[in-house]
Parts: sequence; structure tokens; C-alpha cells
Amino acid sequence: MGRQAIFHNVIIFEPLHPDTPVPHRGTSASAGYDLSAYLTGRTARVWKDGVMSERAAIRSGQAFVLELAPGDKALVPLGFKAQLPAGVEAQVRPRSGTSVKTDLVIVNAPGTIDPDYADEWCVPVKNGGTATLVITHGERIAQVIFARFEVHDFDTGTVQQTTDRSGGFGSTGTGPKPAPTKAHKPN
Repeated sequence: MGRQAIFHNVIIFEPLHPDTPVPHRGTSASAGYDLSAYLTGRTARVWKDGVMSERAAIRSGQAFVLELAPGDKALVPLGFKAQLPAGVEAQVRPRSGTSVKTDLVIVNAPGTIDPDYADEWCVPVKNGGTATLVITHGERIAQVIFARFEVHDFDTGTVQQTTDRSGGFGSTGTGPKPAPTKAHKPN
């Protein structure tokens, strides 16, 4: 296995606990792999009003939970490390159901995990609501999509205008609407 596996779209998964779940897709056609919080006996880094502290997950019934007050941000541990193939990044995004059913916000969505990142994977979250948010051990809090990326060099030079654009950021939505183009009709 070793280094050879990296060049065959294999992701090396290193569980940090015997019961850490492997990220998985909900269906065979799903693009995203679900990521689950690993909170049993763990702490999470939590930011409240810009000040970071370690907060222990607490036992609630049969599971450990992490409680976040409104506005709290946290790095929720996932209980594993992973080694990505060369030229592949992992994009951490919200799950659609979680986004509409809870106040859990992925603060840097999509967040990028680089192929040379070797520490435990975590998801940066925020309680975007007005009530305490509870994250439960094993709860699917995010999804990850894998994407190839390119590496480019930069040259110093003068940027040439290549279209009839006349404006900066947000300028394409301010002028007159262009004439509609004809839709292609299949034969």
C-alpha cells in the first residue's frame, strides 16, 4: 500500500478511535461524503466573543454532546486523519438538511483541506441561532466533496481588458440587460 496508493484516487483513512466512522455517501450517486462529529471523551476548541478555550463534551443520556451558545464558534473534531491523493483537495460544506433544519453554520464553507494536511480533521462551525445549539456524538454535521486542483505560476505584467466589461466587483448586474440569446433547439 503506502505511497503507491496515493496515486490511485485512494484516500488513506486513519481512525483515531476504534469506533470512528469512515466518511460515507448517502447514495451511490451522492457527490458528498457525510462527516460525523466525534465527541466521546473529547474537548473542542470554542471561541466565545473572540476568546478561545477548550470545552469538554458532556454526557447527555447515552451520548456525549457539545453545547454552543448563540454566536459561539467551535472546531468540531471528526476523530480521524486522512491523506489525500496528490492534486486533490477536500471541500467541507454544509449538509442541505442540516442547513435548513438547524442553526449550525459552517463558517468557512466551503472550507479547503489541502493534500498535505496531516492532523485530525475538524469542522469549523458557528451557532447562528438565538438558542443553545447541541451537537451530538455521531451527528452528521457536514459533508466533504473531493476536487482536483491546478497549480499555477504568476508572472508580473499588465492585465488587458478581454471583453466589453466596464466596471469592477459586482458591475455585471448594474447595466442594461443584454438581448436574450436564442436557445438551441435539438433536431
